[in-house]
Amino acid sequence: MILPTVYSPLQMLIQSVGDKTVIAYAKTEPERVKKALEYFTKALIGYVKACKKIGVDGFYTPTQGGEIKFYEVPGFFETFVKPYDIRVMQECNTQTQFNILHICDYEGKYDDLTRFVSYPGQIINAPCEVADQPFSLQACEQLFKRPAMGGLYRKGAILKGSSDEIAKEIYELKKTLKGKRFILGADCTILPQTPMDNIRTAIKTSHHTCNIE
Repeated sequence: MILPTVYSPLQMLIQSVGDKTVIAYAKTEPERVKKALEYFTKALIGYVKACKKIGVDGFYTPTQGGEIKFYEVPGFFETFVKPYDIRVMQECNTQTQFNILHICDYEGKYDDLTRFVSYPGQIINAPCEVADQPFSLQACEQLFKRPAMGGLYRKGAILKGSSDEIAKEIYELKKTLKGKRFILGADCTILPQTPMDNIRTAIKTSHHTCNIE
């Protein structure tokens, strides 16, 4: 399957001017931030439409802006994040059947994910930790009422563990989730320095532990 990544309008703006600038202008000149987000929203929708024309199967759609650090701007998520996210993601989910909603913690921690429950996407990929507590795949499925993808912390065993440590983590995860629907993966894009042998070990182990007693 071919699933292009489509970053959010907010993240495109952050990549352009930096998060501190976005936060500062959101406080003092919110209309300028909205105008910039509108440009990125239209550009991303155009990109999505072009991807669908050439036959992609769906999209991997990250969202950012609901992290704790953005709380210093009252109503930041409702004003500068969700309206633009939804427009892009609705286009991604139109005439496609497999889209992954990724709640990305690259910009910081979350204390609550309920604000994302109304977001579209057939699969949910969320952080391993929310409100400084573990957030399991089971908890993710229960909250979103959709299959969850993840289970492996991208900075954990998959990055710096031995083959045995990776295999053990996957075995325990699948044992815990026996009979549940989920897609094994990392909580976010794995880091570039992740050894390829570790990735191969994770794939091989997941294929060889399908029938867990």
